[in-house]
Amino acid sequence: MNNQIITGPNVIEKGNIIMRESVGQGDYEGEKIILAHNTFTGAPVITYKGRTAEWNWETLIKGAIDAIDTVLALEE
Repeated sequence: MNNQIITGPNVIEKGNIIMRESVGQGDYEGEKIILAHNTFTGAPVITYKGRTAEWNWETLIKGAIDAIDTVLALEE
């Protein structure tokens, strides 16, 4: 799997190891969610339904900026 992230998180291939530190746990529609961060980059890591995804900071920041711009445009 290519580790380049364009529009969202990188879903880690089964069997690959990612160094992460747990932040907490949650529940989404009856499914357990594990929240963590990559110990090297600090990037958010989410495990859900037995699969793990890691966000790229650039993609996460761009998504947040786009969401804020959308809300501000709707408020005008």
